[in-house]
Amino acid sequence: MQAVPSAPVTTAPAVPFDAVAWETEQLAGLEKLYQLSEEEQQAFLTEPEVTLPKLAAAIHMKVTKAVLAAVQGNLPNMIQQHQQVTTTESAARNAFYEVNPDLSDPAYEPAVLQVGQMFRKMNPTASREEATKKIGELVRVSMGLPPVQQSNEQSAGPAGGNPVASRPFTPARGGPGAGVPVAQETNVWAALAAEMQDEN
Repeated sequence: MQAVPSAPVTTAPAVPFDAVAWETEQLAGLEKLYQLSEEEQQAFLTEPEVTLPKLAAAIHMKVTKAVLAAVQGNLPNMIQQHQQVTTTESAARNAFYEVNPDLSDPAYEPAVLQVGQMFRKMNPTASREEATKKIGELVRVSMGLPPVQQSNEQSAGPAGGNPVASRPFTPARGGPGAGVPVAQETNVWAALAAEMQDEN
């Protein structure tokens, strides 16, 4: 038995947003809001000085209630999204300092953020593990700190000599990271958090 070919699936074209129709609909709704009852119309003709403040106050109250209802309706989602972002960024921060516990001093965080931004700009495809390791290494060099394997003991120089001091790291001028302001605190953690979510 020969199979009957199925009809091709067609999707309806997307309807473009009609700004004029939207504005017309909104104006019609607002006109209803401002419509006066027969009693209000009569009172407005005979006692406008009394009726007008009452009408203005009633309209003001309706608008206030509508705004409060909209805020209350969106507030739970906004709080949930904020909590999710805070949780994921906190997890990313903790994951970074688990690999780099010697950099957990708050005094080092500005350097972590600045180096992290520069590294991400120059290495956008680096994995989370590589970024965590490399950013930590660059921060140690820029701060004159010993490498992670020597964080608990002073780096020794030649036999009988003085310890070798680490040379502070200075980014090359004119490169991809030159002239870039320090990122907001959440930028580096947000990038690491996004990678953690992608891995899950």
